[in-house]
Amino acid sequence: MHNMQRHAGERITILPGGGIRKDNVGALLDVFPTRERLSSCRGSGALDPDEVKALADALDRHHSG
Repeated sequence: MHNMQRHAGERITILPGGGIRKDNVGALLDVFPTRERLSSCRGSGALDPDEVKALADALDRHHSG
């Protein structure tokens, strides 16, 4: 993904998604630092507000640390 984004420059955005959760978003950003990412934040089949908050908190910790 990193090579694709570097090759494309600002012409397109490579948007990682699928399985991004609070527990792995930091590791993803360490390897592939993107401004945007996609997560369904699903709990048991539906949007989980607690997962949304936990993911936002994990992103804040990663960006401030």
